[in-house]
Amino acid sequence: MRNLSRYVIALFVVSSLGVCVDSVFAQAGASGPIPARTQINNQAPQSNQVARPPQGWEITEAQQKWVDQILGYWEARSDKIETFSCKFERWEYNPAFVRDPNTPWSQASGEIKYQKPNKAIYSVANVQYYQAPQRQGQQASYVKRGEDPGEYWLCSGKAVFEYDHRNKQVIERKLPEHMQGEAIANGPLPFLFGAKAEKLKQRYWFKPLTPPKDPKTGKFIEGEYWLAAKPKTLQDAQNYDVVELIIDQKEFLPQAMQIYMPGSKERKVFQFYERSVNPRQRFWQGDFIAPDVPRGWKMVRDEANNANNRVGQRRSQGGLQVPVAQRR
Repeated sequence: MRNLSRYVIALFVVSSLGVCVDSVFAQAGASGPIPARTQINNQAPQSNQVARPPQGWEITEAQQKWVDQILGYWEARSDKIETFSCKFERWEYNPAFVRDPNTPWSQASGEIKYQKPNKAIYSVANVQYYQAPQRQGQQASYVKRGEDPGEYWLCSGKAVFEYDHRNKQVIERKLPEHMQGEAIANGPLPFLFGAKAEKLKQRYWFKPLTPPKDPKTGKFIEGEYWLAAKPKTLQDAQNYDVVELIIDQKEFLPQAMQIYMPGSKERKVFQFYERSVNPRQRFWQGDFIAPDVPRGWKMVRDEANNANNRVGQRRSQGGLQVPVAQRR
């Protein structure tokens, strides 16, 4: 398992800006899970666009200036990215399946590829699920379930393909011309592609978070920017309630993310690594084509796709879901 010991249980105090906030990210020792934060603000937007932030999301002028600077730097960094790839580990926590909110019920590993301006792949493999101890004294384990093909979301620029596990289908949705540059920003992971500051502020409320203290040194962890985002629109609020993000200060790329799902205590934790920006090898040209159809599945072309509303959206049944990562 990759070392997550830096993310400690904390009620984060944004001391430099004078605001107390509770963070999602938390301690995982060498073998421990990532605990949930203590409270979730489930207040969702009541209309398609809400001008005033919900309770707990008001920020000062100084905080807004800090957020604007972070988003501005991030946009400048993103503009220089022609191709990008990374691997990630993902953990899904859901008390409906595992009562302990700090024990993941699913774990997996995955990979992301991106080619500017509008091609991307998000794939998940090695999905394993929690199995309770069979006898006293035994430890819980994680096992695969049958021939699980994992998860897949691909934007070729002109169409989006994704796995529908419930119906055993690979669904192709053609993108209308005006949507061919928007599908990336509406993909399964928010913020990773096309980080345009003004568009992000139109879609989300942001507030700063302070990294936790290193338990060994007692000092705040350095070299990272922490911030939280909450959707302003009903469309985004259907996909997630709150997103908390850690940006690497040196590379100015996301290195960890935690997503709280709407109306529940379900959360999904991502840790990104082996990030590669503009590699010399141009080996992706053949990657952004229709994916293979798993055995026993079928390809379905959704001609009446309503792509404006459905691209990248979370569906309550089947379709793209986000489980969790293979620990190393």
